[in-house]
Amino acid sequence: MSYLRQYPTGIAIVGNPVNTLGRDVFLCKFINIFTTFVNNILVVSGHFECKDPLPCNVKKILIQGDEKKEFLFIRTFKFILTEVRYCFALVKNAKSFNIVIVFGAERFLPVIVSKILGKKVLLHVGGRFSLHAVATHESSLLGIGQHVVPAIGQVEEQIALSISDGIIVESQSAIKNLRLEKYSSKIFSEGATYVDTSVFYPRLEGEVLERRYIGFIGRLSKEKGIIEFLESIPLILNKIPNSEFIIVGDGPLRNYVKNFILHNGLSSAVHYVGFVKNEELPNIYNKLKLLLLPSYSEGVPNVLLEGMSCGVPILANSVGGIPGIIIDKKNGFLLESNNPKDIAKMVVAIMTDFKSLLPKVSEECRKFALVHFSLEGTRKRYWKILQNFYYKV
Repeated sequence: MSYLRQYPTGIAIVGNPVNTLGRDVFLCKFINIFTTFVNNILVVSGHFECKDPLPCNVKKILIQGDEKKEFLFIRTFKFILTEVRYCFALVKNAKSFNIVIVFGAERFLPVIVSKILGKKVLLHVGGRFSLHAVATHESSLLGIGQHVVPAIGQVEEQIALSISDGIIVESQSAIKNLRLEKYSSKIFSEGATYVDTSVFYPRLEGEVLERRYIGFIGRLSKEKGIIEFLESIPLILNKIPNSEFIIVGDGPLRNYVKNFILHNGLSSAVHYVGFVKNEELPNIYNKLKLLLLPSYSEGVPNVLLEGMSCGVPILANSVGGIPGIIIDKKNGFLLESNNPKDIAKMVVAIMTDFKSLLPKVSEECRKFALVHFSLEGTRKRYWKILQNFYYKV
C-alpha cells in the first residue's frame, strides 16, 4: 500500500505518565504504526524504552508521573500537576503537530488545551478509569474513596469524551462494554495494535517444556484481577489437585502476591516469576496450557494478542474490547465475571469437560492473530482512521 504523507505538520501522542512494561510495549508499537505515513511525531509520555531506536522523525519528551501509595488528595494533586506539565509541553511544541492522540478517557486537561490550541483531538480509550476505580480505591478515605473516586473519574471522562473530535477503541464490542454508545458517531472501532507473529509463535515440540501451567501474565495491580486469580487457585486445586500455576509480572501488589502464596501453603503449586524481559515472554507463553485475563477493564491488551499468537488458549473476563476478539469456545473462553468462584468453575470445566477443544482453540488463536494483527494490516487500519478523521472532522 502506498501511504500518502498528507498531514501538513504531524501528530502528538500523549502517553501515560506512569509506564509499565505493557504500556511501554504498547506505546512503542503505536509509534511504529505511524512512522511510515506521518512526517513528524511528538511523543509526550512517562519514561519508556523501545527495543529498536526511534526514527529521526520522532521527538520524545519524558514527563514522569508518580505512583507512590500516598493519601488520595496528595496523589490527586500530583496527578493534576503532572497533567499541567504535559499541557505546557504541548503548548511549547504546538507548531509541530495538528492532530493530538491522547491515551486515557480521564485525561481531560491535555484534551482541553489541545482544543484551545486549535488541534484535532483523538482520544484513545483502552479502558475506563471510572469502571475499575470501585475495586482499586475501596480502602481509600475510609471506604468513601470507592464512591468519590469513580464519580470524579466519570466527570473527567465525560469532559474529555464530549469535547474530543474522535474516539479510538480497539474493537466494536468495546463501545458497549466501555459505555460509549452516546459517542458512537465519532468512534473508530478498529484501533487494536499488532503483535510480532515472527517472535510470538507456537514453539515446535521439544523446543520448550510441555505446556503445563495455568498462567497470569501482567501488571500486579487490583484492576488486572490478580487478587481474584489468586483466590481462585485453592478452589481449582480442590477439584484438580495436580494443577500448576505461574505468575509473571510486577507491580504494587508484588508483596501481596508473595505473601498470599506463602501463607496459603501454595508454594509447591504456584511459581511466582516476577518481572521478565519482553524477549523472554515467548518461551513463557509456550509453557502455558491456559492463560487467565481476569481484568476489571481492558481494551485489547498486549498479553491477549501475544498469547493468541503463541497459540495459548485464553480465559478472559468479558470486558472492554475482549469480546470482540475472543469467540467463546472457538478461539478462547469468556468468563461470566471475575469472581474467584466463577474463575475456578470455568478453569475446571476447561481442564475437564472442554479439554478436547484445547488443540483446536490453540490453532484458531494463532490463525486469528496472523489474519488480524500483523504490523502491515494494523498500519493500513490506522492510515484509514487518520484519513477519515483528518478530512471529515
